[in-house]
Amino acid sequence: MCRYGTRLFDPQVTQTRAARRWIVEQLGRWELEPLADELELAGSELATNALLHTRSGFAVTLAVCGGAVELAVRDRDPRPPVLRPARLDLLADVESLAAASSFTGTASHGALEGEAGAPERHSSLHVGPAGSIAAGRGIIIVDAIADEWGVASHAAGKDVWLRMPVPRDWKYLHECRCDELAGRAPSGYPVRHLTGEWDAG
Repeated sequence: MCRYGTRLFDPQVTQTRAARRWIVEQLGRWELEPLADELELAGSELATNALLHTRSGFAVTLAVCGGAVELAVRDRDPRPPVLRPARLDLLADVESLAAASSFTGTASHGALEGEAGAPERHSSLHVGPAGSIAAGRGIIIVDAIADEWGVASHAAGKDVWLRMPVPRDWKYLHECRCDELAGRAPSGYPVRHLTGEWDAG
């Protein structure tokens, strides 16, 4: 038995901030604050991807299982995320767009990507294998932070998950044992929530 929590978020840009806050609060209750900064950043990137590509709500799951903290974001898009190459010369790519672009903009009424009615990224913003100039590098960040990460497909979409080791001095580590009869975290690791004082609030 260890730790497990999940929460649903609405399809609004402000919900990425709410997701970050929930991740930090949950890790604080579990006394895993040393991992909060990195998992908050990764969660923010994955939540933003979910909003941007699906225009729908998303779910965030945190679990402690198999000696690691697992963070997952579930969305309704079955397509796996793409780990794009780093953009080595952003200024040159921007200049090439400026020289050749007929891009006049598709945004209207101040809608942000990820909000209802927001535009897709215009095709003229795409330069080379790194994709859109406007695209973030969320999966590169996840890949840099995580010990391991992956994608679990399901009927309604997918979970993108990552795992980081629990600090060796975490005082509950000896209690953190999950057996094959437990439920499953998005990565497939067995997990069962151990109730305790950390559930208050």
